[in-house]
Amino acid sequence: MNLKGKYMKFIIATRVFNSKSQGCILLHKVAHTLNKIGHQATVIFFNGHGSETQWFFSNDENHFCSEYSYHLINDNLIFENFKNNAIIIYPEIITGNPLGGKNIVRYMLNREGLIKEGVKINPSKRDFILTHSLNYHNKPDFHLFNYDGDRSFNCDGTKVFYEREFDVTYLGKGPKYGHCFIVPGSKEITRDWPSSKQELANMLRSTRYFYTWDCQTATGVDAILCGAFPIYMSYAPITKNEIYNWKDLGISIPEVSYDDTKLLNSSVKLIEMKSYLEIAANKLNESSKHWFSNIEILTQKLKFHFKLY
Repeated sequence: MNLKGKYMKFIIATRVFNSKSQGCILLHKVAHTLNKIGHQATVIFFNGHGSETQWFFSNDENHFCSEYSYHLINDNLIFENFKNNAIIIYPEIITGNPLGGKNIVRYMLNREGLIKEGVKINPSKRDFILTHSLNYHNKPDFHLFNYDGDRSFNCDGTKVFYEREFDVTYLGKGPKYGHCFIVPGSKEITRDWPSSKQELANMLRSTRYFYTWDCQTATGVDAILCGAFPIYMSYAPITKNEIYNWKDLGISIPEVSYDDTKLLNSSVKLIEMKSYLEIAANKLNESSKHWFSNIEILTQKLKFHFKLY
């Protein structure tokens, strides 16, 4: 059955599943959701970059999310037949159309040329632009923002942030853009420590300030949900205005610098910061509730865009 039938076919280009990569999680989650709502979405894995990119199928259960549903294909001939009239979804780090598909979606999980420095996507005029954040593309065809965190990240029963015990520093991708340091008196967290999401959540639920050199990390969103206030030590690779005007949620973040935290004793400012954390958490949780309906809307837009009706 082709795309004019009861279901649509999708091929998701992704790396093997990595629970510490928000982009990877989203690619796998899109495949899972498309399958759950009645379409057929398979994944093809890649590693490497540019001319050294390698494409492969896999039966290794460690390459998939155990909680997700997949339409598996492990044969080149079957894949080539499936590819006819399928929609291929490439993340923004893929240049051109290496799988030779007809209907192409560019999923902007970051800005073009940021992960692969200076390397352009080279889309065709017919490609559909899907973006995770409005900061990643000026004129997307569809905006699919979604926070996909563990439910352990919450501030239920915790102290208000300014009454908490300690601060943390997160470097993340910060060293890629400049010199970074661990804020004196704070505890450093990394992608590998704490080792589990539950341990990280427990730590963030007791954190006052989340000092981050990586302004786009999903860990910063986890911190907000746990009631820790984010302090941006660097704005790279985006702008100050883009950070403090969170267009994806339609809210503004109170601007508080590292130097401000040393002197912060204004009850008015603290109340403003507390209010922001509450509003942001509510909007983030609300975004998760609309994931399935937004995927339904996306499929209809794709059908119209590629004239598959």
